[in-house]
Amino acid sequence: MIIYKIVLIVQLMLFCCTDKEKHNDFEVQIQEIIVYLDFQERGYTTAGAYTHFDDLERDGINTIVLSKNEVKKIESVLAHASPKKHKQTKLGVNLVFCKVKYTDRANDYSRVVISIGQERILVSDLSRMVDFEIVEMSKKQKILDIINRLKQE
Repeated sequence: MIIYKIVLIVQLMLFCCTDKEKHNDFEVQIQEIIVYLDFQERGYTTAGAYTHFDDLERDGINTIVLSKNEVKKIESVLAHASPKKHKQTKLGVNLVFCKVKYTDRANDYSRVVISIGQERILVSDLSRMVDFEIVEMSKKQKILDIINRLKQE
């Protein structure tokens, strides 16, 4: 009986280590970012935010494609953020909804929500279930500059 418990513990340890390594190797190469011009001042859960993308499409909300320069800035910021596995959570009240096309998924868009808070910006890829937390002020400012420009359009 003890051997079964030891084998189970070893298997769990290996599974956790393998899962962590996958996320640390997450490479961000973005081909295109499309932002919905519907800046939310209400909070969503992960599931609510994911289904809100369907509402945005159904309602024909206007979108804007970010310039290559803006995409490179966001890519640079995300490259310095530590990716973590996304868990069901409340995403806050100041949200930006985006569709992101990665270079390794030429035909698919990920559903990405950017949550802007006082202390951090959280970029949540709800399709890949990965979060990027941005806390450094200079990195946050790059994202805020892009979003502020979009809000003026």
